[in-house]
Amino acid sequence: GILGVLLPKAAGVFVTMADHPRAARPEVLVANAARVNREIIVVPKVVEAVRAAWKVAGPDDLICVTGSIFVAGDLLNSWENLQSFLLVGPKALAVSLD
Repeated sequence: GILGVLLPKAAGVFVTMADHPRAARPEVLVANAARVNREIIVVPKVVEAVRAAWKVAGPDDLICVTGSIFVAGDLLNSWENLQSFLLVGPKALAVSLD
């Protein structure tokens, strides 16, 4: 699947869970991701995972958020607040959200 394509290219992996009753548990995702030799960090909520990834990402790094439509929905529902977080501080110059 998609993890087999993305994980070997990742410098780090953040695993989270959509805010949906049928969402995959992080433990299951960690088990699937464990086959790559990368640090796997579990973060309870999608927006918190993006913030955590942003904090450790370098200026030339790409943060790829992937998952179900519910993960995308969680991200979109918090996008306004997340933008204000991403646009504060020294990394703000590296981002354009228009």
